[in-house]
Amino acid sequence: MPISPPDIRRYNGQALITLVYDDGFKNSFENALPLHVEFNTQAGFAVIASRMQTPSHWDRYMEPWQVAEAARQGVEICSHSYSHPRLTEVDDETLNAELTRSQDILNETIAGSGKKVTTFCVPFSNSDERVIAAAEKYYATVRIKGRKFTPLHPKDDRVVYSFGLTKDTTFSEVKDIIDKAVAEKAWVTLMLHGVVPKPIPNQREFDIDTGLLKQILGYIKSIGPDTLLPINLSDIHEIRERAQASKPSSRARGNFPAPGLG
Repeated sequence: MPISPPDIRRYNGQALITLVYDDGFKNSFENALPLHVEFNTQAGFAVIASRMQTPSHWDRYMEPWQVAEAARQGVEICSHSYSHPRLTEVDDETLNAELTRSQDILNETIAGSGKKVTTFCVPFSNSDERVIAAAEKYYATVRIKGRKFTPLHPKDDRVVYSFGLTKDTTFSEVKDIIDKAVAEKAWVTLMLHGVVPKPIPNQREFDIDTGLLKQILGYIKSIGPDTLLPINLSDIHEIRERAQASKPSSRARGNFPAPGLG
């Protein structure tokens, strides 16, 4: 059964959480997707379009049918650029091509799901005002790294900050961040990459294992959506409209330094 879409009507000012897997690794499809389906918890896959298109990359990266299937299973498909360059180092023409070409290809890939690609996850989190301004021409949401919670106000703020996980990340570190978000009724986004079945020698720096992911998803589920509501990056705009309508007196938006995360 596909992942249920988040019921935004349940938002009443509680904490929010989002998990996004960068680069479109095949092991995210093979190992993370089944767990998100099992725990019925939202996920995003940020896909590098050129690698998805190129058969020589299919030993490590998702094939088009897998990206389409992930979308059908309820995963938000995000753009992670066309070729994954450092966008601050390319000229304006290349920057715009990286943004639009990826979006077009991914939209065509997931057309059968009835969804659209409206979120851009910046490669290497390598951004500046020019990159963000360009991305905002084509995408409703732009995710970068920032080691802090993302404020819900102002409602037209498209930039989302995230905490990056690595092979050395512990469940205790992630739990501390989640607990802090719950206490402050804040929005926390976790940036992940590949997912391996178990810890292995020479594990890539940004790969986590399924044991850790199960702990994270299990903890999110144990808290419950009335206290911690899992959402996709694209859901934030409806959340912000609801927050604006209710005019809460305060909203957490401070930094939360977490060694090893981000």
